[in-house]
Amino acid sequence: MPDRLIELTVAEHRADDVQEIVKRHAVSSCWALPPDDGRCAFRILVVGMSIEPLVDDLEHDFELDQTFRLIVLPVEAVLPKPKKPEPKPKEPDGDNGLFDEQAEEEPVKIGPSRISRIELYDDIATAATPSNAFMLQAILASLVAAIGLSRDLPAVVIAAMVIAPLLGPHMGVALATTLGDKELAWKSMKATVIGGVLTGVVAIAYGVVAPIDPTIPEIAGRTTVTFSDVLLALASGTAGALAFTAGLPSSLVGVMVAVALVPPAVTACMLTVKGNLLEGAGAGLLLMTNLVCVNLSAVATFSLQGVRPRRWYERSRSKKATRWSLIFWTINLLIIIALIVLLDVLRDARVA
Repeated sequence: MPDRLIELTVAEHRADDVQEIVKRHAVSSCWALPPDDGRCAFRILVVGMSIEPLVDDLEHDFELDQTFRLIVLPVEAVLPKPKKPEPKPKEPDGDNGLFDEQAEEEPVKIGPSRISRIELYDDIATAATPSNAFMLQAILASLVAAIGLSRDLPAVVIAAMVIAPLLGPHMGVALATTLGDKELAWKSMKATVIGGVLTGVVAIAYGVVAPIDPTIPEIAGRTTVTFSDVLLALASGTAGALAFTAGLPSSLVGVMVAVALVPPAVTACMLTVKGNLLEGAGAGLLLMTNLVCVNLSAVATFSLQGVRPRRWYERSRSKKATRWSLIFWTINLLIIIALIVLLDVLRDARVA
């Protein structure tokens, strides 16, 4: 994990408290700036995996301080290269020459191998906001996907996936579940619904005015569901969640999620409006499969990554929400798998 630079401001009389907290964490460097107007500022260079425990301790101790401000900044490079702090060796007791266990310093706190919760929340909350740019991207992605599908142009379909902004809202729903955050859940679901409605409207409008051939490969390949589609959607959701928790650019991973969602949605709407109900239902089943798998894998990934609220009384609510979410999505996935098996049996019987 990359290092982070924390810029911290607290009341001047609490500067020593900051120093005590910093000692308990894997901090490469800590600079105290001269006090100004009753405030004291610090710049703290932190080893990547120690950022969340340090931020949690600082927020816990200073959240009632009106002067408390904390900013987390990414670090591109540092010269000379900072050394990771190591625990000091035990010193012998002066009386008997033996090592004094009581004198051993408390080991520094190391957090999970991901970006901090506050960084993760800010990144996903921004990506899940249903802004004007989000809606325009959804419209353009749907239109480009419809053209690519109807004309059997795989490269154009892929281009639509680059435009599609669907990764953020779905990751927002998953993160809101693991944190028990109702505000983020509402905003993410609102963006998901807006994106889905815009996609459907554009696809239906295009299907009304353009010829749609359900036999061309780009469309026909999305009217049936196989177990490989389930694996693809699970991998997409997992990759999307990991991209956010690792602090990596999510644009390329967003293409994977968009591949799993936009083409089947556009295909289902275009075929249905043209009266190809059976093929449209197949594309709709593929869309539902992808929705379930993306959300299931994202919630599971965030949970396994140790993403949870800081306050203890919020953790009970988040655990309950995560548990019920995993149960809900798993039941839906089992139903979809049963439908896939049933459709395969019916298809084989009809061929025979």
